[in-house]
Amino acid sequence: MRTLYITLSFIFLLSIFAFFNIPSKIQAEKGVARLEKNFSESHSYSLLTGEWEVYSDRLITPQEFSAGSFSPTMFKNFSQPSFFSSKLPGSMVTTLKMTVRIKDINSPIALYFPNMGCDCTVWADGKVLNNSSNGCINSYGQSCIYSNGNFIPSSDSFDIVVHMKNAALLKESALKNIRLGSPDSINRYRMSFLAGEMFMIGCFLITGLYGLLLFLKDKSEKKLFILSLICFVEPLRNLLSDNSFFHYILGILPWNLQTRLSIPVMTAIAFMVFLFVSELFDFSRGRAAIKLYGTFCVGVSLAGFFLSPSYWSTVYFFYILLIFFISAYVFFVTGYALFKKARVPLSFIVACTGFMYFQLLGSLISGQYLGYDDFTCLGIFVFVFTQILWLSLKSGTSYINAVSLESSIINEELKSLNAMLELQLSQKSFEVEQLQKKIHQHHKKLS
Repeated sequence: MRTLYITLSFIFLLSIFAFFNIPSKIQAEKGVARLEKNFSESHSYSLLTGEWEVYSDRLITPQEFSAGSFSPTMFKNFSQPSFFSSKLPGSMVTTLKMTVRIKDINSPIALYFPNMGCDCTVWADGKVLNNSSNGCINSYGQSCIYSNGNFIPSSDSFDIVVHMKNAALLKESALKNIRLGSPDSINRYRMSFLAGEMFMIGCFLITGLYGLLLFLKDKSEKKLFILSLICFVEPLRNLLSDNSFFHYILGILPWNLQTRLSIPVMTAIAFMVFLFVSELFDFSRGRAAIKLYGTFCVGVSLAGFFLSPSYWSTVYFFYILLIFFISAYVFFVTGYALFKKARVPLSFIVACTGFMYFQLLGSLISGQYLGYDDFTCLGIFVFVFTQILWLSLKSGTSYINAVSLESSIINEELKSLNAMLELQLSQKSFEVEQLQKKIHQHHKKLS
């Protein structure tokens, strides 16, 4: 079973990159992007990066751009990682514009813009591709985190105009992933993204089942049970996330209920990580913190369920505070174990490093502090996978050691038994020899 699990895991690590195809990047300069590809022939797509024209404090429509001359406030490159400078300049509204020049004007073009949210309106060639005037925040409808629209350009040059309300929020990541290409290529990209998420969820479930079987085999390993619970809860968190393409396709829950459930699920995962670290290092002094953190988790979960989405920012603040406390606890316990010269498993170091790597990578790509949800999901999987694999190998090694110890004890007992039998045999042989001598002497006397 362990060999099959390791084989499937390596197949996962090798094949996960098959779901991510790398598009060509068109670097816009001073708000102008030149696409030399013919989308009708290549069936490919391009990632629009580079500088956008920024018009702060104004919402300018494409018709107004055509009628009058407007000077941009600045040119901003949204393709560069911006971990600490994500806010757009200006007040609560901003207009962004990019001019795209193409080669073929007779073929339909698909514009795909993820992570735009509900306070954004996108135009392409003067046509509205999404309508956020009655967005999710007001109607509590289906999440509109993923949007795309098909159109036939009227000329070899057209404008992409984006209206951003609440531009002071962290929405710079919205413009880092706009894709322009043929409808077939965009659909293939979306389906590959969906297949990647389904594959990831399947890997979580397989890993959780394997860990649960190991726990049922040896119920003293509570760590395996905790990791299995994380594997079963994490797909639920991914489905409830606004960033989940899987959730968008299925439309499982209304946005209001989804938002109410997301915080309790994320809080439960954070608390299970806390329990795992306590069990891993057998930190007896941390048992008192379980009640404190547990109470805080229950409070955040209840607040997230009953107060969201009306007081989402307040609930999210307390959730971030919980993450900070648990992160500080993990670092403290790890440092305490090193200070006491306790053996820190190499897999734990690899797991933490892998999680931090994917979290930082998602943050740099998205411009948000918590990063893309898909990178978070991948980081959690790396953490859980390495720990379950380590505990599996540890249990296998301990079983082999137990069997070898038992066999050595049996060998020692056999040696002592053989020695005792040899001693008894020698004594019996000596007694037989003495008896034969007596018989021989008695036979001589009679003769």
